[in-house]
Amino acid sequence: MKALCVIPIFAWIASAEIAIGGDRSLDGDIDRPCSLICLNGGSCQLSTDAEVAQLGHPSQYCACPTGYGGITCEYIAEQCGFYETGLADLSDIHEDEPHSDGAADGGAAAQIDTELIAEEKFCLHGAPCKMTVDAATQKQIHACDCSQAIEAGAYAGEACQHKATSYCRDGKVQRSSFCVNGGTCKAKNDADSGTDGHIGCDCPSAFEGDFCEYEKGLNMTHRYEVMQRPKSEVASIILGSVLIAILAGVVMATLYVSFDGCRERRKNRSSDASTADLALDPDGETLKEATREEEGEGGEFPSKQQEEASSSSASSSNIEFA
Repeated sequence: MKALCVIPIFAWIASAEIAIGGDRSLDGDIDRPCSLICLNGGSCQLSTDAEVAQLGHPSQYCACPTGYGGITCEYIAEQCGFYETGLADLSDIHEDEPHSDGAADGGAAAQIDTELIAEEKFCLHGAPCKMTVDAATQKQIHACDCSQAIEAGAYAGEACQHKATSYCRDGKVQRSSFCVNGGTCKAKNDADSGTDGHIGCDCPSAFEGDFCEYEKGLNMTHRYEVMQRPKSEVASIILGSVLIAILAGVVMATLYVSFDGCRERRKNRSSDASTADLALDPDGETLKEATREEEGEGGEFPSKQQEEASSSSASSSNIEFA
């Protein structure tokens, strides 16, 4: 009987888990549909090894068409540069199409039988990709010129992904002096008054850089991956945590009530079994008939038959003396 009390509870927990986590396949894996809404012709893709840690969706991402980028392909994006990856098919590279490294198809790049593939780096918000010198390695690298972004507003960051949160010149939108990621403009002084130079930003503890565009602790090759989590996503995470806590409380309360009810029913059944042989006298008192008979046979207490016989003898005696 104990199992009958427990099984329905765990069946209810399992059904609740499936309702929250999605359909569960026979092998135990959860079937998670691709839920990102991709814009500008992008398509949602499932993957476990895509480098999209900053998206908050490690198992899915948007595959964007040429010219777009971002979490959901919402940004106009330029893909930066080409690099050689080894032996590959060059059939997709057109003969009259020059590449950013100056080699056209049929030139040196084709002769060494390598494939030119675009770097995994984009410039967002319409900012162009340009060649520059890496201060650390003194090598030429591709970089985004955020000052030339074609979308409204000012942007900073390795991929021009951070939009300005404050402007340092009279609060007006301009692309030379601003702060991102919650940074605040430094105090102005007479030396830079009236100029177009950047006066600098006081950055939150987690960011650094001229515009607070870099997250502390990241090297230059990964800084462009920094992207603030949208407030709506943070709110969703908090709401989900609260719902999970409430569900856990409901499950614990249900389990407690169920087990307590089972224990009470077992107690009642034991009590019923112990009083099954009891009967009530006319005066309402509970007597054990079997016990009374045993006690009567032992002589300590007379049985009903002995009491009746004694009463009959007494009546006969009274009649004789009369």
